[in-house]
Amino acid sequence: PQHALPDVFIWMISGGKRIAYSRLPAKDLLFSIVEEEAGKHCGKVQTIFLKDKVDTSHFTFILSYFEEKQSFELRAYMYQARSLIGSDTSGLSDPFARVIFGEQSQTTQVIDETLSPTWDEMLVFPEVVVYGSKEDIKEDPPVIIVEVFDQDKVGKSEFIGRTLTRPHVKFSDEPYVKPNFPPNLEWHDIYRGSEQAGELLATFELLQLSDTDEKGNVPELPQPKENLLRSDRGPILPVPREIRPTLSKYRIE
Repeated sequence: PQHALPDVFIWMISGGKRIAYSRLPAKDLLFSIVEEEAGKHCGKVQTIFLKDKVDTSHFTFILSYFEEKQSFELRAYMYQARSLIGSDTSGLSDPFARVIFGEQSQTTQVIDETLSPTWDEMLVFPEVVVYGSKEDIKEDPPVIIVEVFDQDKVGKSEFIGRTLTRPHVKFSDEPYVKPNFPPNLEWHDIYRGSEQAGELLATFELLQLSDTDEKGNVPELPQPKENLLRSDRGPILPVPREIRPTLSKYRIE
């Protein structure tokens, strides 16, 4: 499938023919003026070993690969984070998360003065296109990038860290039933460079849209709830009850 950050290929060409290559993850090469946001190999001299004896059938596969495409709806269930890095002078942060999928991105609400924000928010990407066959998409789903920032009321928001994850894929001819759906929330490690910057409790669904009714076997969206933190932003979609963790109250004596 087509990832949000396509890989970089380096080719050795002799006599007009490609004889060797190396494949580098784009996230390792990204440039940023902020050291923690830059890729681990950005601006560094390194030795790259090329692979030879390239199978020409590989190129036939790539050319036919993009003849197939599927339409999906991506649902990001952003519940909470914990143990984030404090960015303010108080030792706390005003964190929000940005979910990036392909060329689209959405952000959660901002939670003030905490290192363990509970967003309880569902972000919906109503129609995204993923290239590749069903088998390829199921086996190797596209990468989702989640970045966490500390909102600065004056100036640019400060980067806290990011995590990479993959969605649970459901095609229109598959039932939306347990044990596969709905998916459970999962903890994802957040990193700023090589340093761990916290953990994210979230899960993601990639639901195929049917050619006939545009929705296929896709569950209904939950009822919006009032945004008590940002009234100017309007209602938000909460994480559905069947995905949200069950909480209990205790008394400490």
